[in-house]
Amino acid sequence: MTDVIVEKTLTESFLNMTPSLARKTKNGYENVSFPNKTFKRPNGMWFDIAFIGDRPNQQELGTNGRSRWIGIMQITVCYPKGVGTEGIEDAFEKIAAHFRKSSIHDGIRIKRTYRSSARLYDDFYAVPVSIEWEADLDR
Repeated sequence: MTDVIVEKTLTESFLNMTPSLARKTKNGYENVSFPNKTFKRPNGMWFDIAFIGDRPNQQELGTNGRSRWIGIMQITVCYPKGVGTEGIEDAFEKIAAHFRKSSIHDGIRIKRTYRSSARLYDDFYAVPVSIEWEADLDR
């Protein structure tokens, strides 16, 4: 397992959470923006996914020893301006419940989930939701 696998695993976990926030279409997801992919903003709420990684730390001795990777999955909840904050709060609660502290997603431990202050852009609000994770991966 590598940090790329962690990113794919956590992204799939978000896309498949119950109840799902992502709206699937035959061509992908209409309300989820992925790194370096073309995205057409929908009229309602959408999510922007990004990963912030760190260098691995050696946890076991020897050439086959595992390393501990830590990082942050950031899901920015974007909501149209002028419709209130109820939708943002509901989305955050669902994400926080799915990625709760100490939960394990296919070997990836969630350390904590929290949100930052909303930022106002021209016509929408954005609330970053940070999911801190760690995983012991083979080198």
